[in-house]
Amino acid sequence: MDYIGILIVSYFAKFLKTISRLFQKGSGTSLPGLIVETRLPFLLRFFNNKFDQIIMISGTNGKTTTRSILTKIYQEESKKVLTNIGGANIMRGIATSLLLDLNWIAKPTSNIAILEVEEATLPKITKYIKPNKIIFTNIFRDQLDAYGEIDQTLEYFHQTLDQTNSDIIINKDDAKLLSILEGRGLVPITFGVGAKNLPKYEQSKQMTVQSKIHYKTTNITNKNFQSSFNILINNKKLLGVNNFNLTGVFNLYNVVAAIAASNSKPSTIQKALKSVQPVFGRGEIIKLKNSKHRLFLVKNPAGFEQVIQMIQENSYQKKINLAISINDRIADGRDVSWLWDIDLENFLSNQLVNHTYTSGTRGLDMLLRLEYAGAKVTTTNYIPTLDKLVNLLIQSKEEFLILSTYTAMREIRQELSKHTTLPGISDLGN
Repeated sequence: MDYIGILIVSYFAKFLKTISRLFQKGSGTSLPGLIVETRLPFLLRFFNNKFDQIIMISGTNGKTTTRSILTKIYQEESKKVLTNIGGANIMRGIATSLLLDLNWIAKPTSNIAILEVEEATLPKITKYIKPNKIIFTNIFRDQLDAYGEIDQTLEYFHQTLDQTNSDIIINKDDAKLLSILEGRGLVPITFGVGAKNLPKYEQSKQMTVQSKIHYKTTNITNKNFQSSFNILINNKKLLGVNNFNLTGVFNLYNVVAAIAASNSKPSTIQKALKSVQPVFGRGEIIKLKNSKHRLFLVKNPAGFEQVIQMIQENSYQKKINLAISINDRIADGRDVSWLWDIDLENFLSNQLVNHTYTSGTRGLDMLLRLEYAGAKVTTTNYIPTLDKLVNLLIQSKEEFLILSTYTAMREIRQELSKHTTLPGISDLGN
């Protein structure tokens, strides 16, 4: 019965994908996945034991980049990887991605499934699909109206561990996250960069956790938005990486998490890391006729802190220009009180900022936050519409660092695509 049901909904998914492409309405639709999510979730059990490996990645920050790096590593081994592109990390999006990977006799065309899973979705989907490995990246404070409190997100992870028997790959620097292992007798694979590198308000008393294997980075240098570092495994050097195209400590967490999950040869990892480029809005370079700009997603205080820390590491004592766009739509989180948790005072006192502009539905809130932090701004620094902000970027001959929430980032890219060629979201592996 499960086979017939999967066959029907997979045919339906392929039909809708063909129709949507024919009428240029996108690369597919989440409707088949929505049907599975709301009416037929038990059909997801069909995918168990259909892949060589199923790997799920969850946590507040770093899911997309970790998934992208891990995918590159396995592709370097000539594995065909299924991944939920386009940021579709809730149940319907994941289900649709799985359905579209099936051939006409309902057999997956991929060897490995690497699935980015939103935190609240993780216990829902692992009720049916049992992954071989789960990567837990971190548990940082998100928007208050995303899940309420960190305790709720921890509960999602507890529920997941209650119903799975997966290998666990977990951030050893994040004591709050490690608490999900208490009393379980689990010995995980761990990764880290050093707890002192976490945002200050995310640091807490460290837990002692026994590791099967521990991966970490050392000798980190950042220059011109590239980084060099060593990867250690159980304190022995595994490999050295030079001129990596992602920078910032937060990206190094993503690198070691992916390496820890892959268990691949150092030569394979080296080749894969050379081909890694910033994914959609995660340091993505936007080239215009007169200038280039960098686009960064800042969806919560931890992410914002990590981005401005990365900017300081790469631009200290060099003048920079900022364009910060804050929206408060559902996908962003209605609550923007987290803007006051960011240590902008320290950033502005140490970093030379030339031009600063804000935009988005809560652009004035951001402007007020900047003023309180010591920035010399007036209402003329607020750009009321994103098309006007993009026009400012087009006319500028200077590089801007664009920091934006999720929906603002998509809108900015859409406006920029009218003036330059940008890879599609799927092409960027997001």
